[in-house]
Amino acid sequence: MKHHYFIAALLSFSLLLTGCKHPFNDGVESYFQEDACLVSTDSLTTKTQKYKVNFFLETSGSMSGFMSTKGTSFQKDVWDIVSILAGNYSNDLNLFQVIAKGEALRPTLLSDFRSNLNVGTFTPAQSTDIPELLDSVLHKTDKNQISVFVSDLIFAPASGNQASLLQITSDIYQRFASKKYASVILQLKSEIYNSKSNLLSSSSPYYVWIVGPEAGVKVVSKQITADLSGNFNEIDFGIHHNVPLYTLLPHIDEADNAIPAFCADKGLYYSYSDYDDSNTSKININIAMNLADLSKNEKEEKFLTNNISIEKGDSKPTFKSVSIIPQLENTEDDKLAKKIGATHLFKFEVDQIYNDYALIKLNIKSQRPDWIAKSNLDIDDYRRNETTGLAKMIEGLEKAYGQSSENRLYINPITLLITKNQL
Repeated sequence: MKHHYFIAALLSFSLLLTGCKHPFNDGVESYFQEDACLVSTDSLTTKTQKYKVNFFLETSGSMSGFMSTKGTSFQKDVWDIVSILAGNYSNDLNLFQVIAKGEALRPTLLSDFRSNLNVGTFTPAQSTDIPELLDSVLHKTDKNQISVFVSDLIFAPASGNQASLLQITSDIYQRFASKKYASVILQLKSEIYNSKSNLLSSSSPYYVWIVGPEAGVKVVSKQITADLSGNFNEIDFGIHHNVPLYTLLPHIDEADNAIPAFCADKGLYYSYSDYDDSNTSKININIAMNLADLSKNEKEEKFLTNNISIEKGDSKPTFKSVSIIPQLENTEDDKLAKKIGATHLFKFEVDQIYNDYALIKLNIKSQRPDWIAKSNLDIDDYRRNETTGLAKMIEGLEKAYGQSSENRLYINPITLLITKNQL
């Protein structure tokens, strides 16, 4: 279908919205303007706030194996993270050693931190109660301060390990339910050695927990993850997303029964007009989206496939596939995708538009990523390949933040419109 006829589509679209005998009963006017453009849902620009950052390294005995003179990925990646923070918050970064309940935080200089990290000479703790260690972190967190907590999250309280493990969901919930903070948790893996300097595991998990006001957490987490050289997993809580940039790519599967309507203001496509089902009722729709703002695991094709949400409205849409944005053969499609910095391509088929139009709303369900279950163990793991009680901690956070599969990642849906020709 040729690009030059978008003008006709635009005129048709405008007439449909202004001259339709029957009002749109699903509130199309809330999403689309008469010029085939979206109604703006952009939030008002807020003043960029400057934050201070507190970095905490938990130094229990179980952490010492990451800090070997043989060298580990932990030492490299943690120093990379500290260096990133030091570069972005030169005079607003504080480093602390977190030992155990009842022990005061120990401030450390950047030069001393590197030396202790390389040879493992931090003062070790005899026990680690993760919820109580988090008290020290949260005490330093406020509307102006972001906290970054590094720990293996191994739950080893001084008394009643298994009994306390049953209570950790409630303990985590109590600490975060009343806080108006966001959290991003990164899981990284590293070699770890035992006390005799023998390799215990080549892939032992540890965590970087970023907590504080949502705007600051978003900034700090992006700064850290943008420069992480190794692989990592990610989960977030209390992070809200505006509608992503998106556009229809009209030339991958050119429609013979509808015309793509061009939004001249944005230079993008959000709708089809002049839909005619006399020969075929089906339209193949290709949508390029910029999902860069989602967490790493939420951008995986498997996660998106399992959690795409479609509000059908007056049509029969079917999700076909999602992939990383491919090399696009058509020049206009390629320009459209690059214009929005597209990361993914979604394919849908729409069939049987029942009334004069179909308003299709897409979103992505909030879901616990698979890596949590794969990394969880409910007994002590002396091989150090899983994290004891991880799922119980995550459950506490889900309850505290009110997060469930009923939630949607985007505040407002990604919206498409298909209208029939009523001229």
